[in-house]
Amino acid sequence: MVACTDSPDPADSPAVEQPGTEAPAAPVTPPAEPSVEPASVQVPTDCDSLIPAESIASGMQQYPDRAPRWAATMFGPKTHETVMAGDSLLTCAWGFPQSDVIAVVSVSLISEAAKSGLLTSLKGSIYEDASAFYKDLGVEAEIAYKRPPSNDLQYVSTVLIDGPVLVAASQTTDGEFAGKALQSIQGLNGD
Repeated sequence: MVACTDSPDPADSPAVEQPGTEAPAAPVTPPAEPSVEPASVQVPTDCDSLIPAESIASGMQQYPDRAPRWAATMFGPKTHETVMAGDSLLTCAWGFPQSDVIAVVSVSLISEAAKSGLLTSLKGSIYEDASAFYKDLGVEAEIAYKRPPSNDLQYVSTVLIDGPVLVAASQTTDGEFAGKALQSIQGLNGD
């Protein structure tokens, strides 16, 4: 799946709306209800702590400068909006140089209202419930949804929620980035 090109960047392509999701609104306004207390759940502060090195394919490099653009382009609009409105935001990206093989992962802490709104959006979209898949992998998540690749969107997107923790991942490469990120956070919090 590696294409030897001049490092295509999904952010250079027009964003594709996903059926069943809302179009991005004007700048995101913080929620009116109290947000999750960041001290209540610890989130890794760097990408090396979020995804263990042994989970990254040999030769993949981090692209911190591209991570926000890739997340904005590759996540569904409601997922991106919810991630960005959360607390303790961390966004990481990896890829093979000179290829279209990339992965982007964002983590944030969200409120119950934000969780409910995102779940409603996921249920009405092309995302599929992936609870059984993650349970078989040994990943404990309250909510698990995955959007398989299609002709229009040639990458996999995953949304995992466990309590206030939201993990969103999109990737054109093999690997379980969302599950590894959630397990890292759960390990950090003694779960």
